[in-house]
Amino acid sequence: MIALIDANNFFVSCEQALNPRLVGRPVVVLSNNDGCVISRSYEAKELGIPMGAPFFKYRDLMAKHNVVTYSVNFDLYQQFSTKIVSVLREVCPRVQVYSIDESFVELPNLSNKEVFKWCVDLRRKIFLKTCIPVSIGVSSSKTLTKIASYTAKDMARNKKGSGVFIINHSNREQILQDTYIGSVWGIGARLANRMRQNGIKTTYDLTKRSDQWIRSTYGIVGIRIKYELEGVSSSTIEDEGISRKGISSTKSFGANVYSRSDLYASLVKHIQTATRKLRRQNSVAGELSIFIRTGKHKSGSQYHGKTSRELLVPTSNTLHFNSLINEMLDEIYKEDITYHRSGVFISKIESAENYQNQTQLFDTFQHNQRVCKVIDDMQLRYGENIIRPACIPYKPKWAAKSQFKSFTQDIRQINTLPTISVI
Repeated sequence: MIALIDANNFFVSCEQALNPRLVGRPVVVLSNNDGCVISRSYEAKELGIPMGAPFFKYRDLMAKHNVVTYSVNFDLYQQFSTKIVSVLREVCPRVQVYSIDESFVELPNLSNKEVFKWCVDLRRKIFLKTCIPVSIGVSSSKTLTKIASYTAKDMARNKKGSGVFIINHSNREQILQDTYIGSVWGIGARLANRMRQNGIKTTYDLTKRSDQWIRSTYGIVGIRIKYELEGVSSSTIEDEGISRKGISSTKSFGANVYSRSDLYASLVKHIQTATRKLRRQNSVAGELSIFIRTGKHKSGSQYHGKTSRELLVPTSNTLHFNSLINEMLDEIYKEDITYHRSGVFISKIESAENYQNQTQLFDTFQHNQRVCKVIDDMQLRYGENIIRPACIPYKPKWAAKSQFKSFTQDIRQINTLPTISVI
C-alpha cells in the first residue's frame, strides 16, 4: 500500500505554526514580489479569494475582512518540509519527496484496519512535532492515492472524519464514478478535453474502455492511467539519496536593474540559495547555468542572455560558484539594457560521498564543506544578512518586493518549536 502525505494549506500553515493566534482567521500568502495569492487558509477560501488571485484586485476585500497577508518565505517553508520528511523517515520503510508539501510513503504490511489506525497515529505525530496539519490518502497506486488525498483534504476542510481516507477494492468503483476525469493526476486540460469529446467524463468511464482502444487513442500514457485507476501501480516509491536532478533559483527584480554590479549581486544571492539546498541533501553539482533578461511584457527589443559552464570537479562550494558567475556574466552582460529578472541553475548533481573518497581532493573538499556549513548554520540561526558576500547590499534596491514577510525572517523559531512527547 502507498500513502500520500499532503500538508494542508502548507504555506499558511507554516505561518500559523509560528503564530498560533492566526489559527481560525483568514490568512493568505503571496507569491514573489507580492503578486498573487499562492496559499489560503480555509477562512480565506470561504471569502471567495481564489488561488492565483492578483493581490491588487483583492486588496480591498482583504482589508474589509481583516485578512492577514504574508509575503512568501520559501526558506521558512523548506525547513518545515524537512521536519515533516524527517518524521516520515522515522516510521516509513521508503519515502519519496514529491514536492515541498507532498510525500509518497510505502506503508508497512498491515490490514486495512491497522493501516487506518497507523495513518491516524502518523498524522497526529506529524502535528505534534511540527504543528502542521496534514491529510493522508491511501491506496495501491499513486494515482488512486492522489484521489484519496483529495477526499481526505475535503474531510479536513469540513472538519469531518480523521483526515485519512483509504481507497480499496470495496469503495474504488464508487469513488471512480464520482471523480471527474480532468482532476486526475497526470491528465492536463488538453487531454481531459479530448477524453470528454470521446464520452469519457469520469475516471470510471476510462476504466470501462478496452486497452486496445485506449492505446490507439491516448498511447501508453492512457494505458498507464487506466491501470493506475484499477489499482495496478506503474511506479514504485523512489527513496533516492539525490532528490533533485537540478536546482534553480530565480526571481524578478523589485526595481529595474541596469548595472553589471547589481546583476552580479543578484546572481550571487541566487547561488547562495541553490548551493545551500545542494548541501542539505549532501550533494555536489557539475554544471552551472546563469541567465539575465528583460521583462517579457516590456515594449521594444527583448534580450535574454544565458550561458553554461561545466566544472572540472563537482562542488557545493558557494565561493567557487561566485568566481564562476563573475567570469560567466562577462559573456552575456550588455550595457544600456533594463533588466527585469536573473537566475541560476545547477545540474549534473551527484552524491558528495563520491568525492569524499578521493584522497587527492579530500582535504580541500572537507575544508570547503566545513566553511560552507558554518555559514549555513549562522544564516539559519541569525538570518542571511549576518554573513554575506560584500557585493550584496544589506537592503538591495533590486530585491523582490516582500512587504508582508514574516517578522522573524531568519527562521530561528523553526528550531525552537516545542516538541511534545507522548508516553
